[in-house]
Amino acid sequence: MLTSRSILILAQTLLICGGISLVPASVKLFNRAVTQGMPAWWIAVIVPLAIIAGWAKARFVMRKRMVLNVRRLKSITGRIWPWQIYPPQLLVFIVAMIVLMNILKRVLATNATGLGVLGGVDVTVAVALLTASSVYRSPEARA
Repeated sequence: MLTSRSILILAQTLLICGGISLVPASVKLFNRAVTQGMPAWWIAVIVPLAIIAGWAKARFVMRKRMVLNVRRLKSITGRIWPWQIYPPQLLVFIVAMIVLMNILKRVLATNATGLGVLGGVDVTVAVALLTASSVYRSPEARA
C-alpha cells in the first residue's frame, strides 16, 4: 500500500511513461504507411494536426477529470493500493482502446492511409497523456 503522495507521483509517472511509449509505436506505423505507398508529406500534415488534437483533448476534456482525481487522491488519509490510482471505468476504457488499436492494426495492415491515420491517433494520445500529466503539478490541483 502507498501513501497519497506516492500515489500522485506514480500516477504522473504512468501518464508520462504511457505517452513516451506511444512515440515508437507511431513512428513504426508511419514507417509502415510510407513503405506501403503513403506520400511522406502526409506525415507532415498528420503529426501537427494530431499534436493540436491531443493538446485540445488534454486541456478541454481530460483536465477537469484529472484535477478531480488529484483532489480525490490527496484527500485520502490512509494508504491505498496502486490500482486505485484511476477510476475503474478508466482502466476498462484503456484496455478497450488497446484491444481496438491492435484489431485496427491487423485490419489495416495493407492500407497505407489507414496506418498513417493510426499513427496520428497514437501521436494524439501521446500528446494528450503528456499534457495531462502536468495537471499533477498544477496549482489548480493543489488547491
